[in-house]
Amino acid sequence: SASTMTSLGPGSRSMATAPTSWRLASTTNLFPGPMILSTGRMVFVPLEAGAAVRGNMFGIAEPLHGSRGRLQVRHLDTILVPLVGFDAQGHRLGMGAGFYDRALRPRLDRAQPFRRPRLIGVAYSIQQVDRLDPAPWDVALDLVVTERGILRFPPHTP
Repeated sequence: SASTMTSLGPGSRSMATAPTSWRLASTTNLFPGPMILSTGRMVFVPLEAGAAVRGNMFGIAEPLHGSRGRLQVRHLDTILVPLVGFDAQGHRLGMGAGFYDRALRPRLDRAQPFRRPRLIGVAYSIQQVDRLDPAPWDVALDLVVTERGILRFPPHTP
């Protein structure tokens, strides 16, 4: 079965994941992308290879002409996540708007029978900090990929 993977677009202080996203989009029929709604909520929408996109206020590529449908986060297999900082426990420091944590809130529900999507931080090793103090609503990463290697983290319990 095919995997469904998405990527949050580049921020001004994070490693860009967009080049990887567009290469993947050209090899799959369905490539979900993030879209921030006027309500301040982030959702994932299907993007087709070659579809017209534009950068939103955070530089995240979104469909230029809106979207046909939404994908539930639990149906995604993997999300490549740019970040500002991370620690050795897999806690992530984002840009502070909370889109990521709100969109991935189902992962915090221990009653849910799934642990999807897999959350992979994409960063430079210099972005690792000694310690972050996560809030109860923060969603931790499963692993971080840097130019020095892969850091894997144990599952977190809220």
